[in-house]
Amino acid sequence: MNITMILGLPFTGTAGWKELQQRRFSIPALAWLVVLPMSLLPPVMLYYAGTHYGDAFVAGFGDKEWRFITTILFLAELLTFFLMGWLIHAVANDQGMSIDYQGAYLLAAGILAWGLLMAIVWAY
Repeated sequence: MNITMILGLPFTGTAGWKELQQRRFSIPALAWLVVLPMSLLPPVMLYYAGTHYGDAFVAGFGDKEWRFITTILFLAELLTFFLMGWLIHAVANDQGMSIDYQGAYLLAAGILAWGLLMAIVWAY
C-alpha cells in the first residue's frame, strides 16, 4: 500500500479497496492511513481558496477566520467517519445482515472517499 494507491482510492471502485479489504487493517490504522489523508484535502483546499481569494471565493467571507472554519470541517469529517462506521454496523446487523466492524468502517471510508471526490469536483 503506497501513497499513490491511497490517493487513487476515490477514483477507483476495485483496485485499492480490494487490497485494503484483504489486509484487514485495524480501525485506527484505517483511520490513520486512509481517512486522515483524504479528510485533510477539502479543508486545505477551502483554506487556500478563502485566504488567497477572499471575497471573490465567497462574498462576505474575505475577513473570516478560515483556520477555525477549516479546522471544524476537518474534525467534522473525522467524526463522520467514526459515527458512520458505527451506524453502518448497527443498522446492518439489526436488519439481519452480517458485517463486522472492520467491514463497516471500510465501507464508511469508501463513502468518505466519494465525498472527497465530490468536494474536488465542486471546487472546480
